[in-house]
Amino acid sequence: MFGCFFCEDIFNSVANAIEHLQCVHSFSLHSIREKFQMNQYDFIKMVNYIRIKEVSAEDLRSVKTQLWSDDKYLKPKTFEPWLTFDFEEIIQLKQTNKTTPEQLVNSLLKELKKKNMLLEQAHNDMELMKASYRRLVEEETNENNGIISISNIPLNVDKSYFNSYDHYGIHHEMLSDKIRTESYRNAFLENINFIKGKSVLDVGCGTAILSMFAYQAGAKEIVSIDNSDIIYNAMDIVRKNNILNIKLIKGRLENTELPIEKFDIIVSEWMGYFLFFEGMLDSVIFARDKYLKPGGTLLPNKCNISLIGHGDVNFHNKYIKFWNDVYGYDMSSMIKEILREPIIEVMDSNCTLTEAVIISEYDLNSVDLTYSNFALNFKMKCIKSGCLTSFVGYFDIFFDLECKVEFSTSPKNTPTHWKQVAFLLDKPVEVKFNDIIEGNIVCRRSKKCARSLDIFITAFNKEYKYFLD
Repeated sequence: MFGCFFCEDIFNSVANAIEHLQCVHSFSLHSIREKFQMNQYDFIKMVNYIRIKEVSAEDLRSVKTQLWSDDKYLKPKTFEPWLTFDFEEIIQLKQTNKTTPEQLVNSLLKELKKKNMLLEQAHNDMELMKASYRRLVEEETNENNGIISISNIPLNVDKSYFNSYDHYGIHHEMLSDKIRTESYRNAFLENINFIKGKSVLDVGCGTAILSMFAYQAGAKEIVSIDNSDIIYNAMDIVRKNNILNIKLIKGRLENTELPIEKFDIIVSEWMGYFLFFEGMLDSVIFARDKYLKPGGTLLPNKCNISLIGHGDVNFHNKYIKFWNDVYGYDMSSMIKEILREPIIEVMDSNCTLTEAVIISEYDLNSVDLTYSNFALNFKMKCIKSGCLTSFVGYFDIFFDLECKVEFSTSPKNTPTHWKQVAFLLDKPVEVKFNDIIEGNIVCRRSKKCARSLDIFITAFNKEYKYFLD
């Protein structure tokens, strides 16, 4: 649901909201874009500025300069559905059925009357009213926030995601990743005094290796849940190792009732490429809000994403220049679409051209479902000269306990199965030692799939769009 910038009216589509802005408030997004030559980044800051300052349409129409240029307006006051749309898409929207302000008012009044009738009917049955109210609040919250979370995906639609973890190869790859697996083990075994006697929930347990680390550290009771068929192998593994206090459950967490009401600790290996691909953090947030005791612990509990400038001409040629001559044929028309696909690869640390910039940080004790929607203006200092061919993203993970444990997926560290994410440029750009590269990055959850990401990077006077799906 899309709220008007200047009044309390709410609309079920962005097109209707735009028409309302034009008809009722004489405010045109197209005009203000042309006036200030705004891009996606400026749009984000303008929307947040309007919400924070609560300005009127008249005030906004009269401004001579962008009052929202400060980077502090990158952070929304609350989750903002307008920001889930590409600014260009909004501008291009056209309403085929024009309505007058009077028609809009009448339509809203009719809708209000319907809601009043529903409330009066619900009042006749208190128990039904409570159930209906709870359901309507949940639905309205999801609609108003514009959040497409994992819990909103029907199980039959989400089945392919869980089926991908039925294959043994992916579990071999994860378990063989020593940085990943030993970090979790160390978090448990180096904090035995903290773990001992506590209840643990393992979300997306896979082979139950984390559950067994919890058992080894002295956890009193452990519940492990996974919706892929690997859970049946986990049952055999736990039984074969004579572990009696791990209860394994097959099901998607959001649709399953657990045998324990609250847990002392929730552990999960939820991270994906560029940290948030696959959206499994949704399930951890759901578990935290429903099953974690007050003052309980999440493992891991802090994380961040970083970006560096990278210059590897051979790597760039392999993926981009290759298409200029394929067995004597010009296939360069492929390049535009290929550039939209981030490359998952272990990047050569010797080709790092800039200092790293942290583009987003998170405390998992307080993060909400808007975690993948962020934007940042960045400045990168070049540590050597070269041809910059891509920006490279990676993440760091922290177990903030008495005995702290952390690991990084940076190119300069031991490679993990997450590797790094390369956002290729269309052409190499020459940079020199001590140059400052200025740009911005916008990341948001894909409108098409809750487990995918849309990423926009602006640098060197160009905007690049990438789709991690």
